[in-house]
Amino acid sequence: LQIWREFGLFAWDVQDWRSVGRCGQRLKAAGDRTARTQLFLAVAAREADDLKTSRALLQDLLKWDPDNAMAGALLAGVCLRQGDSAAAEKAWEVAVKSAPQPSDGTLVTGVIGNGR
Repeated sequence: LQIWREFGLFAWDVQDWRSVGRCGQRLKAAGDRTARTQLFLAVAAREADDLKTSRALLQDLLKWDPDNAMAGALLAGVCLRQGDSAAAEKAWEVAVKSAPQPSDGTLVTGVIGNGR
Protein backbone atom coordinates (compact mmCIF):
# COMPACT_ATOMS: atom_id res chain seq x y z
CA LEU A 1 0.00 0.00 0.00
CA GLN A 2 2.83 2.39 0.78
CA ILE A 3 4.04 2.25 -2.84
CA TRP A 4 0.56 3.20 -4.11
CA ARG A 5 0.41 6.06 -1.60
CA GLU A 6 3.80 7.38 -2.66
CA PHE A 7 3.06 6.98 -6.36
CA GLY A 8 -0.23 8.82 -5.84
CA LEU A 9 1.57 11.70 -4.15
CA PHE A 10 4.12 11.82 -6.97
CA ALA A 11 1.35 11.75 -9.60
CA TRP A 12 -0.44 14.55 -7.73
CA ASP A 13 2.76 16.59 -7.70
CA VAL A 14 3.16 16.29 -11.47
CA GLN A 15 -0.60 16.73 -12.01
CA ASP A 16 -1.12 13.30 -13.54
CA TRP A 17 -4.72 13.08 -12.37
CA ARG A 18 -5.47 9.79 -14.09
CA SER A 19 -2.66 8.11 -12.17
CA VAL A 20 -3.83 9.77 -8.95
CA GLY A 21 -7.25 8.22 -9.54
CA ARG A 22 -5.74 4.84 -10.34
CA CYS A 23 -3.77 4.91 -7.08
CA GLY A 24 -6.90 5.89 -5.18
CA GLN A 25 -8.81 2.98 -6.72
CA ARG A 26 -6.02 0.52 -5.89
CA LEU A 27 -5.85 1.74 -2.31
CA LYS A 28 -9.62 1.61 -1.92
CA ALA A 29 -9.73 -1.94 -3.34
CA ALA A 30 -7.08 -2.96 -0.81
CA GLY A 31 -9.26 -1.67 2.01
CA ASP A 32 -7.36 1.56 2.67
CA ARG A 33 -9.89 4.05 4.03
CA THR A 34 -7.53 6.90 4.87
CA ALA A 35 -8.06 10.56 4.12
CA ARG A 36 -5.32 10.40 1.48
CA THR A 37 -7.17 7.70 -0.47
CA GLN A 38 -10.37 9.74 -0.34
CA LEU A 39 -8.49 12.83 -1.51
CA PHE A 40 -6.94 10.91 -4.41
CA LEU A 41 -10.38 9.76 -5.55
CA ALA A 42 -11.93 13.20 -5.10
CA VAL A 43 -9.29 15.11 -7.02
CA ALA A 44 -9.33 12.55 -9.83
CA ALA A 45 -13.11 12.88 -10.08
CA ARG A 46 -12.80 16.68 -10.09
CA GLU A 47 -10.27 16.59 -12.91
CA ALA A 48 -12.52 14.23 -14.88
CA ASP A 49 -15.27 16.88 -14.53
CA ASP A 50 -17.30 14.58 -12.28
CA LEU A 51 -17.96 17.34 -9.78
CA LYS A 52 -20.90 15.56 -8.17
CA THR A 53 -18.76 12.57 -7.19
CA SER A 54 -15.86 14.76 -6.11
CA ARG A 55 -18.12 16.84 -3.90
CA ALA A 56 -19.72 13.74 -2.33
CA LEU A 57 -16.30 12.21 -1.57
CA LEU A 58 -15.03 15.42 0.01
CA GLN A 59 -18.19 15.95 2.06
CA ASP A 60 -17.95 12.37 3.31
CA LEU A 61 -14.31 12.88 4.25
CA LEU A 62 -15.15 16.06 6.16
CA LYS A 63 -17.82 14.20 8.14
CA TRP A 64 -15.19 11.96 9.76
CA ASP A 65 -12.25 14.38 9.52
CA PRO A 66 -13.88 17.81 9.92
CA ASP A 67 -10.59 19.67 10.29
CA ASN A 68 -8.99 18.43 7.08
CA ALA A 69 -7.76 21.65 5.47
CA MET A 70 -6.97 19.98 2.15
CA ALA A 71 -10.49 18.54 1.85
CA GLY A 72 -11.99 21.92 2.75
CA ALA A 73 -9.94 23.72 0.10
CA LEU A 74 -10.73 21.12 -2.56
CA LEU A 75 -14.42 21.23 -1.67
CA ALA A 76 -14.40 25.03 -1.94
CA GLY A 77 -13.00 24.78 -5.46
CA VAL A 78 -15.52 22.13 -6.50
CA CYS A 79 -18.41 24.16 -5.10
CA LEU A 80 -17.20 27.25 -6.97
CA ARG A 81 -17.06 25.29 -10.22
CA GLN A 82 -20.63 24.16 -9.57
CA GLY A 83 -21.72 27.76 -8.97
CA ASP A 84 -22.49 27.19 -5.27
CA SER A 85 -20.70 30.15 -3.71
CA ALA A 86 -22.36 29.76 -0.29
CA ALA A 87 -21.09 26.19 0.09
CA ALA A 88 -17.69 27.24 -1.26
CA GLU A 89 -17.41 29.96 1.37
CA LYS A 90 -18.32 27.51 4.14
CA ALA A 91 -15.77 24.96 2.90
CA TRP A 92 -13.11 27.65 2.59
CA GLU A 93 -13.68 28.64 6.23
CA VAL A 94 -12.94 25.03 7.22
CA ALA A 95 -9.77 25.03 5.12
CA VAL A 96 -8.42 28.28 6.53
CA LYS A 97 -9.43 27.43 10.12
CA SER A 98 -7.70 24.06 9.88
CA ALA A 99 -4.55 25.18 8.06
CA PRO A 100 -1.29 25.54 9.99
CA GLN A 101 -1.29 28.81 11.91
CA PRO A 102 -0.99 31.64 11.20
CA SER A 103 -2.94 31.52 7.98
CA ASP A 104 -4.61 34.00 5.72
CA GLY A 105 -5.62 31.27 3.29
CA THR A 106 -2.48 31.35 1.18
CA LEU A 107 -1.16 28.06 2.57
CA VAL A 108 -4.08 26.05 1.20
CA THR A 109 -4.69 27.75 -2.13
CA GLY A 110 -2.31 25.47 -4.04
CA VAL A 111 -4.62 22.48 -3.73
CA ILE A 112 -7.56 24.04 -5.54
CA GLY A 113 -6.01 23.18 -8.87
CA ASN A 114 -6.40 24.77 -12.24
CA GLY A 115 -9.40 26.89 -11.25
CA ARG A 116 -11.63 25.75 -14.08
